[in-house]
Amino acid sequence: SGAADRVRAAIVESGVELPVYLATPESRRQFGAEKTGPPLHVLIDAEGQVVAIARGAGQATLDRLADQAKRQLDELDPQGNTRFASHTNREQRI
Repeated sequence: SGAADRVRAAIVESGVELPVYLATPESRRQFGAEKTGPPLHVLIDAEGQVVAIARGAGQATLDRLADQAKRQLDELDPQGNTRFASHTNREQRI
């Protein structure tokens, strides 16, 4: 649809790399977002719990959500892609 295409284009233009769910009318009713106006953004954690809800189409709103998503991901994997080998003392094992 035209609205969905505009949303996808805005996401690409923003440079934010977050998964995006384009809500059905039923989902919008459940979250109280059925009226027109600024977009409603919902950030959901790994357990399916709502972490944040924000309204707005501005870069500041998207940046704030991206920061919150990064914090959530850091809590799941604090070291990111960094891994350390475990150290064992061979002398103690003899």
